[in-house]
Amino acid sequence: MAARLAEGGCILVSSPAHLRRLPEALDWQPARSRLRAVYSSGGPLPPEAAQASLELLGQSPIEVFGSSETGGIAWRQRAVQGERWTLLPGVEWRIDDGDLLAVRSAHLPGAVRWVSADRVRALPASEGGGFAMLGRADRIAKIEEKGVSLTAVEAALAACSEVEEARVLVLGHEGSQRLAAAVVPSQSGWALL
Repeated sequence: MAARLAEGGCILVSSPAHLRRLPEALDWQPARSRLRAVYSSGGPLPPEAAQASLELLGQSPIEVFGSSETGGIAWRQRAVQGERWTLLPGVEWRIDDGDLLAVRSAHLPGAVRWVSADRVRALPASEGGGFAMLGRADRIAKIEEKGVSLTAVEAALAACSEVEEARVLVLGHEGSQRLAAAVVPSQSGWALL
């Protein structure tokens, strides 16, 4: 990839999982001078991965936030905007049910407004407007750009005869999340310990 990017006039479209794993040992200097932009989509990009991309590739990634239902919703470039998300053209938004992001876009039928499980906070126009993400309202976590149901993981653990009860929670921050599970062993589970 470093060699292809060095050929010139390239735009890198990637995912957070890939950008987190850019090898520092490669010579990125030829790519730095010819790479025009880096895009990241599919899940939250950890701040440290955004910074590493800027240092290695010479470009601060442009993150695109969206969903299968709505298409692209907003973008940000952390080095310029910090945590502020800016709407893409043709997308309207508002806050519903206290702090849930609700959007209307060309990908939705008619005047339908799609309410996401993403919690947001409106930012003042004096700061450029848009919104900041506050996390999820549901029990779905994005791990390596894949939606993982915490309830389903708990059910799978509880289905084991060695487990009486299980709870799963998310550790970490946006883009660097890991699952942690706490289990109460059943009588047969205790016997294995």
